[in-house]
Amino acid sequence: MSTKTPGWLFYVVVALMVLVLGAFAVLLAKSQSDARDDIDQNFSDRAAIAAALTESLFAATSSAGSQPDENAKIYGGQVTQATMDRQAKAGNSSFLALIGSDGEVLASSSTVGPALESELGSKPPWITAVLDREPYGLSDVLDVSDGEKAIGLAAPVGTTSGLRVLASGIDPGLLTAFLGGYLAEVPSVDDGSAYILDENGNVIGAGDPGSMAGEPVGVPGLAEAVAGGEQGEFGDNERFAAAPVANSSWQVVTTAPESSLYATVNGADRWVPWVIFVSLALAAVAMLALVRRSFVDRGRLEQSNSELAAAQTKLRDSNEALERRAEQLSRSNAELDQFASIASHDLQEPLRKVQTFSSQVLSAEGDNLSEKGKDYLERANASAARMRVLIEDLLLFSRVGTQTQPFVPTDMNELTREVLVDLETVIAEAGATVEVGDLPTIPVDPRQASQLLQNLIANALKFRREGVDPAVRIEGSTGPRFAEITVADNGIGFDPEYADRIFRVFERLHERSAYPGTGIGLALCRKVAERHGGTIGAIGRPGEGATFVVRLPLDHPEDGRYGTAGPAVQSTNDEPTGEEIE
Repeated sequence: MSTKTPGWLFYVVVALMVLVLGAFAVLLAKSQSDARDDIDQNFSDRAAIAAALTESLFAATSSAGSQPDENAKIYGGQVTQATMDRQAKAGNSSFLALIGSDGEVLASSSTVGPALESELGSKPPWITAVLDREPYGLSDVLDVSDGEKAIGLAAPVGTTSGLRVLASGIDPGLLTAFLGGYLAEVPSVDDGSAYILDENGNVIGAGDPGSMAGEPVGVPGLAEAVAGGEQGEFGDNERFAAAPVANSSWQVVTTAPESSLYATVNGADRWVPWVIFVSLALAAVAMLALVRRSFVDRGRLEQSNSELAAAQTKLRDSNEALERRAEQLSRSNAELDQFASIASHDLQEPLRKVQTFSSQVLSAEGDNLSEKGKDYLERANASAARMRVLIEDLLLFSRVGTQTQPFVPTDMNELTREVLVDLETVIAEAGATVEVGDLPTIPVDPRQASQLLQNLIANALKFRREGVDPAVRIEGSTGPRFAEITVADNGIGFDPEYADRIFRVFERLHERSAYPGTGIGLALCRKVAERHGGTIGAIGRPGEGATFVVRLPLDHPEDGRYGTAGPAVQSTNDEPTGEEIE
């Protein structure tokens, strides 16, 4: 037998080795690119979460401050300047103006000069937002008089003469102090900062105590960069991400040095895998040389095996490096979860104090308070309670992908019975009937599947038609690859054009007074379904009920996990006019 290498066989081996190394290089480059993209997405998500919290704070403030009967009495007829001055002083407002449904300034405090009155009467966007039935509107930094600055807050006033808008001026310093507490917790890296800027680059709020309220942001190039896009570079190797605040021109902006933001994918962490790859490539070349020589000289086989063992050692080192990268990603997820917990704690603590102190005032001074005073304290308690529910729901939504359990085969009949026991009181109070058909056994995370079913059933009970006893039907079916679970009701239904929008975070098709809630329930259902590798959809017509269809796979990967899918958080200029759903 010849000991020389057949030419074609050697070149086949070379081609296979080149393909393997090329595939490994592509995967390594993609891994580093994906890691950088994940950092950018995390960076952008923090700005979006802070923007959502800012919106909820002003929505809650607008709701807590609403006094429909008293406001209708004060602002419903002819209003004098003296009345406006008195109300401005009582509310510590730098100015106060009442605007009619046609945009005309009906009355104003004496602090409203001709220039400001002209601006208020020109239907600026923050006034127009409230005239278009938004719960509030926020202005850029305004010049009031003699160099005094203010931020305009517009709120609706329902009167017998129609909708009017009450525009008040807030001291920028007070607002910056109010917003700065949670903005300081937003940055994800050392030397990072967070701001709220208006359209002109003026500071509305800042986590940095050195920023001047109402003045242009003191970071060179930041305002210009934000005006040009939602994410990018500015200054000397700095990164920013921006997210808009609804009903205003404001932007929540987070900043960080690139060296800190990309610390885990730059420097040694970036080049070590490539050094390992080059070492593997060199080892592969050496191995090919040894293989070629082994066909010529069988006596060199032992040396070739030694080189192969060295290559295997390097491959093991590469696997260990990849495992370390996985640990870094795990720590990043843990840090995000810790941020959500800190944000929840820091936001709920002052709310608990508001509730505690207002309850103590009612208890200790209740006999000395007027009925109006008691009503104000009770309203403050109710608003604080709504805010706590919103924060807790937002935290629950953020943890769908981080606080998980393995997928296990679960009897959905038994799981549904447990959910109905939990909802027994709600079902009885609604006078509802719930029918459950034969449901399949499928691999799920039991806790999250229970959350999904509970949200869908509670949703059906909440959006019921007046005068009609609620009826809910839960059925299941199994196909070759997926199982379907449907939850149908005879409630108020919804316009089919909103079938996708109802699953977005904070999406509401009703006023809060008609159907309470935070607008997170159905978004949580979608996130749970997508985490299981499935989908959720809705079918409905106004006045004819709604049907929700959940499709979940019958098989999962061996590790029992799917990657989490991002929530359907989108901005839109469409104005919903329809029925369900929060």
